[in-house]
Amino acid sequence: MKDPGTDLLNKRAITDYVRKLIDSQPGHTVTIAIIDVDDFKTINDTYGHMFGDEVLCKVADILRDAVGSRGLCGRIGGDEMFIIMEGLNDNEGIRNVLRTIRNNTKWLYHDDPRNIKITCSIGSATYPNDAKSYDELFKIADKVLYLAKEKGKDRYIIYHEDIHREYVYGMGRIVDLNDKVFYKYHKMEIVNTIIREYKEADDARRKELIDIVAVAFNVNTIAIYDRTELTKHILYGDQRMTDDDGSFFKEDNYIPNFREDGIFVIDNINFFETKAPAVYKVYSEYGIVQAVQYIIGGDIKKNNNIISYGRFKLDKKWAESDMNFLAIIGDYIGRVYLKERKR
Repeated sequence: MKDPGTDLLNKRAITDYVRKLIDSQPGHTVTIAIIDVDDFKTINDTYGHMFGDEVLCKVADILRDAVGSRGLCGRIGGDEMFIIMEGLNDNEGIRNVLRTIRNNTKWLYHDDPRNIKITCSIGSATYPNDAKSYDELFKIADKVLYLAKEKGKDRYIIYHEDIHREYVYGMGRIVDLNDKVFYKYHKMEIVNTIIREYKEADDARRKELIDIVAVAFNVNTIAIYDRTELTKHILYGDQRMTDDDGSFFKEDNYIPNFREDGIFVIDNINFFETKAPAVYKVYSEYGIVQAVQYIIGGDIKKNNNIISYGRFKLDKKWAESDMNFLAIIGDYIGRVYLKERKR
């Protein structure tokens, strides 16, 4: 039943377990996630197979610690691992586990003098919300894992039907989808959903809505800077990114960089190394290389608050439509969120 390399359950054992679990308890919430070590062949080729085996063992330990008593872990392929969790009825619980796996994998060799970078990609889906059988559930998780790879690796994606259905059941590659449907109509629907639901939503639904925004616009962090209180509120992303209070916005004559409509776009943070060193220092420490920022309220003449969307990996330049959609979303969420904070 055990994989000799990692001491996790082997493929047959963990697959039999999850099939029986779903068959014996119809309707019982079961979440699966497939974890793939990024560029594992390159790791083996560069540092040798013994080191590769060491990496797999350490990642296996990370999985066991993150899942704990909530489920089981297995190895289903060379560098592919698999987790099963029961009773996680909201995305926040799932996200906490997957975030822990991603972050701890990324930090495995952070102080190694060889500058070794180990990352993982994760795809996750939940029965019975996302699928009615194990085979369909696995297919969904596998497809969104592939999507995580396509979007730059080093990330987890939790399946959302309204965002990923066409990708999972359609032609298999986001670039093959009809642009009008996915990039324009669909994102406009996300904006409408935020405005329609966010204010009255409970905390769990709000986190789900923020998660949808992050996935649809391919961002890794969403933060609101209250420039009056000099505080930072992380809506999405690594919770360790709390060191700054937004005071750096007052340096480098930064605010005049915003457009008249309150939007500021960073397509490559390296451009600001000399132009805005305070911003460059903070963002480069976090690993943010691209960003869209919006002055909540849109008036750059006032000392308004700022919402910032960041990416950890360079992507194509921000589309004008995406900037505008993110500004609308940020303006609405920012007003509601900060107003409630001040009550």
